[in-house]
Amino acid sequence: MSKEKRVPVIFVLHAYQPITQDKKVLNRIIKNCYLPFFRLLIERPEIKINLNISGCLLEVLATKYPEVLELLEKAIQANQIEFMGSAYYHPILPLLSPQDQRYQIKKHKEIVQNILGVKTGVFFPPELAVSMDLIPQIINEGYEILVVPENISYHPFGGIYELESGRNALFFKRNKKISNKIAFDFYNQEIDKF
Repeated sequence: MSKEKRVPVIFVLHAYQPITQDKKVLNRIIKNCYLPFFRLLIERPEIKINLNISGCLLEVLATKYPEVLELLEKAIQANQIEFMGSAYYHPILPLLSPQDQRYQIKKHKEIVQNILGVKTGVFFPPELAVSMDLIPQIINEGYEILVVPENISYHPFGGIYELESGRNALFFKRNKKISNKIAFDFYNQEIDKF
């Protein structure tokens, strides 16, 4: 009898809408995506996810879409969602000045704390764009885990990155191949394999 090979999988879901999003488009996304998804999540308490949501979207949800915020709060109380840190407006962080990078990271952290009352220990850089100058800023902001692209280290799943100060963080690599298959509905035809 052969044993099935099991691979740990962490689902990271990403919610982003630009601050300039057309209201009709945003309403459609709320109605057809966010509300049904979070309702379904609450109906399935055994399912747990990591959620990366831009700070600017979280503020819009808090002020204009309280029904989505209520569902997020219920899922948090049920320990179904772990929130991830990121950048407030979802910019490509390595393209910003160090000062603007720090602002984006801190602003996002404050918004999540103020609106949802949760602290974030995992950092998801927008578009997985990282640079060697950016990593210490993220670690010094208190993040212990960073989701990174596949090509950032030789270790197949990630590894520990240590600063000269002794502070460190675990790198956790995104598996692009599997992630893209999920995103583009490959597993819908082969759900048993997944």
